[in-house]
Amino acid sequence: MIREKALRLLRTKPIVPRFGVLCIVFLAAGFLGPFSPGRAADAQSPIPEIQDTRLHDFAMTKMVDGRLAIAYNPVVCERMGPLLCGFYRMHERGHIALGHPPLSGATGKREEDEIQADCWAAQRASRAEVRAAYDYFLAGGGSTTANGPGAFRALTLRRCGQF
Repeated sequence: MIREKALRLLRTKPIVPRFGVLCIVFLAAGFLGPFSPGRAADAQSPIPEIQDTRLHDFAMTKMVDGRLAIAYNPVVCERMGPLLCGFYRMHERGHIALGHPPLSGATGKREEDEIQADCWAAQRASRAEVRAAYDYFLAGGGSTTANGPGAFRALTLRRCGQF
């Protein structure tokens, strides 16, 4: 009940205040705590990874030949470094493990999915990968409408990860 009210409120407010409130709501409700790998896969499951230089980001989950796969941009990964790329690829594994549909449509659900995937990755990526992502987010990187500001993502990693 509280979660639904908060998400309804958050959908009507500007992005920065939304994520500040969202952070408080999710922390209070325990959404940033450990997530079970559950439904679709685990970090160790064979999930195909394919290179796609057309991506404008590190990585994304998409359907390939009727199966979920992780597409990643090797050019972006080379430019930003293997540790940060490793975190992003683990984040995408989180979407698959948590059963999130690729590019979920509803904004509130998408925001929640992104927080969960960040948390899942923070618990399973190497300490160096999590630290690289944390530093990147604190510097303002990784900010999107769905993911929220980098500082919010850094807070998620701190709450869920290996700090």
